[in-house]
Amino acid sequence: MLSLRPFLLSALTAGLLVPAPVALADDSPSQAIAAAYETARAALADDDFAHAKAGAAALTKAAKVEPSEGHLGHHYEPIAKAAATFADAKDIEAARLIFGEISKAFIGLVAADKHLGRGLHAFTCPMAKGYKKWVQTTEKVANPYMGKTMGQCGSKTEMQP
Repeated sequence: MLSLRPFLLSALTAGLLVPAPVALADDSPSQAIAAAYETARAALADDDFAHAKAGAAALTKAAKVEPSEGHLGHHYEPIAKAAATFADAKDIEAARLIFGEISKAFIGLVAADKHLGRGLHAFTCPMAKGYKKWVQTTEKVANPYMGKTMGQCGSKTEMQP
């Protein structure tokens, strides 16, 4: 019987086969944080204050883990604090300013965890008040700081806080 091992090894070294990316477990705190962040971001981009608050509440819960949980634990606390502040926002404009703080902390987490960053795109908007960067799962700009009024304002940037 022929072995596929020599063929696979040759294909791998020739760059014909690429190892599948290693993903974090779906139940990891970082994945839960990323999902809740995207919920809040998409809602702000759609001018949906109620859903943005729900996303921020989920983000607060996801980020409230023991700091000792892995090497990324120290990134969770600033996310949890900013997300908790989001709950007290009086209107969507105040929420957008607070979302900037969440984004800065989240980008720090993504920059530290390259696996988490796969499939995420960082953008910046020069017209945003406060922190100007955010992260999203799609390549088409959907600006959480400007909402529907100027939702396409922004350009790709590096995943650095």
